[in-house]
Formats: sequence, C-alpha cells, structure tokens
Amino acid sequence: RARDAFMSSQKIDDLWNASLTNDHATPAMLGEFDEFSEALARCGAYKYEQVEPMDTADKLEGMILNLLGKVDEEGVITHKTLIRGPDRFEPGRHTNADL
Repeated sequence: RARDAFMSSQKIDDLWNASLTNDHATPAMLGEFDEFSEALARCGAYKYEQVEPMDTADKLEGMILNLLGKVDEEGVITHKTLIRGPDRFEPGRHTNADL
C-alpha cells in the first residue's frame, strides 16, 4: 500500500520517464516537498484506514510519529480510540455546595 500511495502521488510524466530509463527512483521521481507530503499523507490514510475514529489529520500525525519512532502503531490507535471515563467519585471530596 505504501508503494501504491507513493505512485499515486507522482506525476504521470515522472513515472513515464522512469519507466523509459529503467530507473527505480530518479531525482525527478523523488520530487519536491509537496509531493513527499502528499505521499506521506496517503501512506497514513492507507495505514489507518480501518480506524474509524481517526480523521485524516490524526492518520497523518500517526504516520509521522511512526516514522520518527516516537510511537508504535498500537500506541497511535490506543491514543485516538481509548474511551476515558470520568474521574473516580470520592464522596468526601464533594459537598452540596459543588452541585
């Protein structure tokens, strides 16, 4: 899927030139920052496409955190899908004035 995401972000002319020269990755194919950003976003979208609570920005953030080695896939998914309950009720801590 990452290869497909990369190929989808490339310009047709760059792909055609690479196929004519039998190169796997020419400087033209590696592209500019905008193309790299799009490929990275597509990879994140494909990687986390089954995680419905994550929007596109969350998927991109997760992909970047994965690449930097800061958080693994399980950590990204847990952070975005974990349902947190309210703080534990402590009877002595609350008074009628709080209500």
